[in-house]
Amino acid sequence: MGITLVDSHERFVFKPLLYELLAGTADEQEVAPPFRTLLRSTDVIFARGEPEGVFEVREDGVLPGGAEAGAGAAGSPAPGPIRVALRGGGALDCDWLVLALGARPSVAGVPGVEARAHLFWGYEDAVRLRAAVGALRGGPPARVAVVGAGYAGSELAAVLADLLPRGSQVSLLSGGGTILPGAPPGQRDIATEALREKGVRVDFNVRVQAVEESKRGGIVTDASLRVQGTPNIFALGDVAVRRPGQSTSDDAHASLPATAQVALQQAHCVAENLAAAMEGPALGSIHLPSSRRHDVPGPPVRRGDPARAPAAPAGGRRAARARRARALRALGFSVHEGAEGAAALSLEGPLAAAVRRLTYLYRQPTPDAQGRAAVSIASRALTDAVDLAGSFLRQVRRGVDDARRN
Repeated sequence: MGITLVDSHERFVFKPLLYELLAGTADEQEVAPPFRTLLRSTDVIFARGEPEGVFEVREDGVLPGGAEAGAGAAGSPAPGPIRVALRGGGALDCDWLVLALGARPSVAGVPGVEARAHLFWGYEDAVRLRAAVGALRGGPPARVAVVGAGYAGSELAAVLADLLPRGSQVSLLSGGGTILPGAPPGQRDIATEALREKGVRVDFNVRVQAVEESKRGGIVTDASLRVQGTPNIFALGDVAVRRPGQSTSDDAHASLPATAQVALQQAHCVAENLAAAMEGPALGSIHLPSSRRHDVPGPPVRRGDPARAPAAPAGGRRAARARRARALRALGFSVHEGAEGAAALSLEGPLAAAVRRLTYLYRQPTPDAQGRAAVSIASRALTDAVDLAGSFLRQVRRGVDDARRN
């Protein structure tokens, strides 16, 4: 069985590292290698093109709208061939189809946005923004506004604060009353403090009137990420949304954010379910990507649990917890309350940066890509080690100062 990958771009983009590309701490071969280079050691065939239609092929002709033709229920007839029409002519026939089309911010019809603003979504966006930031270096302080205080906007604001000339002002505009909506409270606190230390101004409940809010569209799937009404088409990433009327037990699927981390989990989900579906028309099991994608659960110790501390008075337990929290903070850990009052552990500072980079090295899609990422990291190891040591010492000093003040 052959696998063909179709994409309208020449390069694969590992989006979690776009910030490192912007900052100059990762190179293009690590973040955005050409597909043909990336897939050179695999049996996957790359075809550059832009899909514009999906059709079901039957003996009596071709039916338009693959999502309309066929049924996905157990016991339905075996799935038939699928034809993918490409823009500008040409088509590809296949037996199974996975749709991972992604999404882009919509600014159509908004006056001045395309001429005066920079999007930050893909490789080309990062290259253009890097050039714009480079042109500001050595000049007077600049004022920059980042619209949207989700994961992408918050991280972008932090990176820009490091790159812009001294005295520049970076403002992060949130449409709600917090940053990182949906993240655990402890991680929001860490991000808020990091932005404050970098001098980023955060404005809440701000609506940019010149930009219209766009609703998230997509392809309707069930909890297994199979496209509704089809036996052999799956969808993942930004483009996949749950079907209307799904039971509340599937709410985790409905609320998954459009982030690269979630898409990586969905890719594993689709791979397992695609393999299961090939064994028969019905999936043997449903592998739903975890909705607890941010928390790192700690031991299940609840506050005031007498079985854990039978003799310690409440004030003593609070003081002991505060001392442990300050000691862990000095080492790069943050303990906070997670789900149902249980303790949760988050990483911050240089330790978190190192773990993040190593995690994304592991997440690279092929061994060759992992090797190139490892070489890139190793080539910067000495500089990174010096910066890491300095950042770690500053963090330890802050933890010691906090302990003395308390």
